[in-house]
This record gives sequence, structure tokens and C-alpha cells, in this order.
Amino acid sequence: TTYLTTGVGSVTLLLPTAVKYFGLLWGSVDGYNSLAFFNGATLIDTITGSDVTALPNGDQGANNTFYVNINSTAAFDRVVARSTSYGFEFDNVTFNADAIGVPEPGAAGIFLLGLLIVGSSYWCKIRRLI
Repeated sequence: TTYLTTGVGSVTLLLPTAVKYFGLLWGSVDGYNSLAFFNGATLIDTITGSDVTALPNGDQGANNTFYVNINSTAAFDRVVARSTSYGFEFDNVTFNADAIGVPEPGAAGIFLLGLLIVGSSYWCKIRRLI
């Protein structure tokens, strides 16, 4: 399929809204490739090919192509892919503005308390009928 490449330089991806998840199929991972995440003009974080694999040697085979999932605690609205040499190819870019949260322990406790109250109320009605 058609893919994106930075060549020697950069490609900027402007996202329609601030997101906390970004994923891409990163081909021929090299140590001189990087992804920078921005919220407006503020740099949030940078990931390099060395963060993806211990041996970022630019191999174009299956052993050096990775689907990379980036989850951030800070939202970002722009991703800049950079390379100082040829060889940063990527495809299948995805992002998601909706964070999938895990219920807090307090919320789970309140839910269980509600179930206990409903269950005891139901039990009391059955005992009155007997």
C-alpha cells in the first residue's frame, strides 16, 4: 500500500483534536528516526528508533518493522516524524482521543454497595411473602 516517508527531513501530522494515543506501522526502524509529540508549541515527548528496538539498523525485512503503540498521559495535537537520513517509512497511522479508563476503587465500592442494598431489599420482600 501507499506509505509515508520523511526522506531527509520531516513530515508533520496535524491531528483534528488533542489525543493521548497514537499508533503506526514503523518500517525499517533506524536510530536516526524520531517522532516528536506536541501540544500547540509545547513538546510533550520524543521517541526514537532506539526506543522501539535495541538494534535499530534499518533492516527492511519483517525483523525490523514494528507496529508501535504510544500512550501518553498528556494530550498532543501534532506529531512530527523526522529523519536525518533516508529510511523513515510508516503506514497504518491511527489515533484516539477517547481514553479508556479503569474504574477507580471508590467507584467499584459504591457499585458493590448498591448491589448489596438492592439484594438485601429483594431478600426482605421474599421473607415477608413467606
